[in-house]
Amino acid sequence: MNRKSVKILAAIVILALMAGIVVMIYTSQNTADLITLNVKSQFKSNLKLRNELQNNTEDIIVYTVGTAAPFPSNRAQTCTAVFVNGKFFVFDVGDGAVQSMESLDLPLMDVDEVFLTHLHSDHFIDLPYLINRSWQMGRSKKMKITGPVGTNAISEGSKLLLSQENQFRADHHGTETMNLDVAASNSNEIIVPTQGELLVYNADGIKITAFDVGHEPVSPDFGYKIEYAGKKCVLSGDTNKNQNVIKHSANADLLIHEAMLKDVIMQISEVAGELGNERNATIIEDVTHYHSTNVDAAEVAAEANVKKLVLNHLAPVPDRKVIARLYTQGLSKIFNGDIVLANDGDKFIIN
Repeated sequence: MNRKSVKILAAIVILALMAGIVVMIYTSQNTADLITLNVKSQFKSNLKLRNELQNNTEDIIVYTVGTAAPFPSNRAQTCTAVFVNGKFFVFDVGDGAVQSMESLDLPLMDVDEVFLTHLHSDHFIDLPYLINRSWQMGRSKKMKITGPVGTNAISEGSKLLLSQENQFRADHHGTETMNLDVAASNSNEIIVPTQGELLVYNADGIKITAFDVGHEPVSPDFGYKIEYAGKKCVLSGDTNKNQNVIKHSANADLLIHEAMLKDVIMQISEVAGELGNERNATIIEDVTHYHSTNVDAAEVAAEANVKKLVLNHLAPVPDRKVIARLYTQGLSKIFNGDIVLANDGDKFIIN
């Protein structure tokens, strides 16, 4: 290779290196700009949703945050978020509920009150995380929790569980930023007469009523009715088909009712038994004794003359089309209103 060729090759290499450096700088700057834009966009989106939910004084807005019963699933367990007249209420907080709410960009720092239907773990196990996470995100008052007898113990247990974590946050960020006085929760245990009801919230034009349902031997166990400006949403809680649910759901705009495919669950129980797991076979069969089927839910909706039925607390979860079809198959012959098979994150607006 002659001297001229070497010079040309060297020039080409130098140009290539310079081009590579320019591309790296440009790409790095582009990536930084892209991250900044994405962060700004996310913050703006979160703020917009928060403002919309806080400033809506007309509608009841409902999210099915978690829709699964405690069977293996990628879904969160039972949790329903209700926004009404600037208030944010959470009903039950099962496993995965907090992560699900965050993925929906719901403003956890604004939660006004948590209502528990009963004290099965799939309805409260994420409560300590909600208490903690909402405080981290800026909650400025103690979390208020209302539920059956036993709720105080869960509240106090959560305080003990989180005490060291809370102190670490305060030590790191300072107590002005992480106010330890509001890190914990206040709880309120309610007693509802058998097949009776109790008004548990009555302010700002909003009424929330707890009513007794049938989940024996688990007792007490509640459903909840939310009323505002002539609109009504009802949550059945975990229950067999129950007249008190029908009574409180009368002419409701939205009924969110649990639904189980008992035939499928019994098949699962039989398979477990055949494989030698008698313990699990017995437990799985027992579960069918105190829950409602999809048909029960449709019958309740029809008898109560509700406008829309949402099937929730689903067992098994309808993650396969064949299971999803079983949930709604034939229900239109029982109930002629709208029927929705809930997914995590579904949004319903009662206007």
